[in-house]
Amino acid sequence: MPRPALNPYLAVAAAVIAVSFSSLFVRLATAPPLIIATYRLLFTFVALAPFTLMKRGVLAGLDRRQVALSAMSGLFLALHFVTWFISLGYTSVASSTVLVTLQPVFVVVGSLLFFKERIPRLAAVGGVLALAGSVIIGAADFQVGMRALIGDLLALVAAVMVSGYLLIGRRLRSGIPLEGYTFVTYGTSSLVLVAATLVTRTPFTGYPARDWLLFLALALVCTVMGHTVFNWALKYVQASVVSVSILGEPLGAILWAAVFLGEPPTLRQMAGGRSSSAACISSPGSRRALRSRPDTCKEGRKPVMHHELSPSARKVQEALEAAGVPCRVQELAASSRTAAEAAEAVGCDVAQIVKSLVFKGTRSGAPVLALVSGKNRVDEALLAAACGEPVGKADAAFVRERTGFAIGGIPPLGHREPLCPVIDRDLLEYPEVWAAAGTPHALFRITPADLLAVTGGRPAPLS
Repeated sequence: MPRPALNPYLAVAAAVIAVSFSSLFVRLATAPPLIIATYRLLFTFVALAPFTLMKRGVLAGLDRRQVALSAMSGLFLALHFVTWFISLGYTSVASSTVLVTLQPVFVVVGSLLFFKERIPRLAAVGGVLALAGSVIIGAADFQVGMRALIGDLLALVAAVMVSGYLLIGRRLRSGIPLEGYTFVTYGTSSLVLVAATLVTRTPFTGYPARDWLLFLALALVCTVMGHTVFNWALKYVQASVVSVSILGEPLGAILWAAVFLGEPPTLRQMAGGRSSSAACISSPGSRRALRSRPDTCKEGRKPVMHHELSPSARKVQEALEAAGVPCRVQELAASSRTAAEAAEAVGCDVAQIVKSLVFKGTRSGAPVLALVSGKNRVDEALLAAACGEPVGKADAAFVRERTGFAIGGIPPLGHREPLCPVIDRDLLEYPEVWAAAGTPHALFRITPADLLAVTGGRPAPLS
C-alpha cells in the first residue's frame, strides 16, 4: 500500500471540525431524533455505496467474521446516534456534546483489555482530563434538574456506544478496505434505524425542506467528512489516539451553539470544556500532527542508532525503497535478537514485534517463512494448513543459504530467493509493527497493510 497522501493526524483534526457541526444541525431540525439518525445514515450509505460497488472484489473479499464485526459496529453506531440525538432534547448542546466525548475513557480501557495495546501516557492523561470535564458539567446539570440529568445519562450511553464502534473499527481497518467496512457498517446502521422507525410508526415524510437539507448536511459533512475519515485514519493510528482527538469536538459545538442557537456556555461548562480542550491538546494525535516522524517509537522515544547501516541492514533498506514504502531501517545499540529485547529497545508491546521464522516443507524441501506476532508460538499444524504441506524446523545453514540472512535478523523481504510468507493474523490488529532488518540489531517500523503489500504474504491464524 502506498504512503497515505494525507497525514492521518491532520485528517483526524479536520474530521473533528466536521463532526462538531452535528449537534447544531440536530438542534436546528424539527424532525424526531430517530428520523434524524435514520436519514443521516441512510443518505451516507447511498452516497458511498456506489464507490464500493464500482470496486470489484471488495465485498467478496470479506469473510464471515469481518462481515459480522462490521455489522456489529454498525449497530453500535446506530444506537450512538439515537441516544445522543435524544439527549440533545433534554440538556444543552454544551453538556451533551462534552459528555458524549467521554468515550476516550471507554476506548482506552477497551484497547487495553481487548487488544492489549500499550496506552501512551499522553492518551491516559487525556482520558483523566476528559473525565474531570464531564464530572464538572454533570454536577452543573444535576443542580438544574432531573430533565437535564437524564439528557446527560443518555449522552453517556451514547459515549459507550461510539466507543464500541471505534474499537471494532480499529480491529478491522488494518485488514479490510475502507469501502467494504463502511458499506457493511453504514448499511447495517441504516437497516436498524429504518426498522426502528417502522416499529415505532414514526412518519418518514412530512418534514419541512430545511430538515431535508439538514439531513443531507449531517450525512455529507458530519458522517462522510467526519466519521468516514476517522475510519480511514484507524488504519494508521490507534483507536485511543482517534478517540482522544475527538475531544476537540465540544469546543466547536459549544461555539456553534453560542453563535446560532443563543446558548452561551455557563461557567461550569466552560471549565469542563477547558478540561476537554486540554485533553485534546495533550493527546498523541495533536502532538504527532505537528511532528510526525517515521523513525520515532510509539510513545515518542527514539532508539539509539548507529549512523551507518551494516551491509545486511542496507540491503533491507534498499528492498524497502524498491517496494515504495517510506520505512527507515534503524540499527540499535542494544540487541533485538528476541522479541522481548526488540520490544524493550523500541518501546512497543511485544505483540507488535514480527518474528521471522523459517521452516522447511517436508515434501518440497522449499523454505516456508512465517511472520509471527512476538506474543505467539507457531502451531506447525496451522502453518502446514496455510502453506499446503507439512513443515519442519530449518537449520541455520539452510536458512542462510535460502534467505541470505542469519537467524536472529531475518527480514520479511529482501531475501536471496523470492518467498511468499504466511503472516500471523494477530499482527493485523495493530496500527504498526516492527520487523527485523538483516541483523540482530536492526529493525524497521511498518504498518500491517504495507507488510502485506511488500511481502505478498497471506494472513492466516498461526497460534
